[in-house]
Amino acid sequence: NRLIEHVAHAFVSGRILELFGK
Repeated sequence: NRLIEHVAHAFVSGRILELFGK
């Protein structure tokens, strides 16, 4: 499902940004 893919990608990107943000 494309929606699930988009959500998963957004979640992973958010985690990466959080890591680099700190």
